[in-house]
Amino acid sequence: MADIRHRLGIPKAQAVATARQAQVVTVGSLVDLDRVIRRGLAPSLPPGSQVRLTLLPDDQPERIRWERSLSRYATACGCHVASVAFLIMMAALVAASVIGGTTVAVPNLPVPVSWALFGISSALLVKLIALFTAGRALNRLRSAIETAAGTASRA
Repeated sequence: MADIRHRLGIPKAQAVATARQAQVVTVGSLVDLDRVIRRGLAPSLPPGSQVRLTLLPDDQPERIRWERSLSRYATACGCHVASVAFLIMMAALVAASVIGGTTVAVPNLPVPVSWALFGISSALLVKLIALFTAGRALNRLRSAIETAAGTASRA
């Protein structure tokens, strides 16, 4: 519990381990929300973490959806889509070689090394796109939650 609190720098947030060892991060203020959303190029929460928005009332209609979205995007690392991109690139290179008779390669490099470079490059590109997309989604969620929290505090 103290590890996640220290890593996120959220002194008031409570992180508890659930029965399946997922960590629940309680977000009780906009400052806590900013610490969860500020991710840079790495996920801001460890895999399997769940976010609980206590700054919103329980009867807020969008609260559950926002909690799930925050959990998904704050833990997103892009690894799954990157591995799929790598496999698709490898399959495309093999298919071009076998079916089309064309071998795509970097000049002065062996074909397997060239193919590995193409695969790794495509995986890194897709991973960066996934991380960028998750960061933008988190910023949109922050705006929506901030608006809802302001409305809830005025009510």
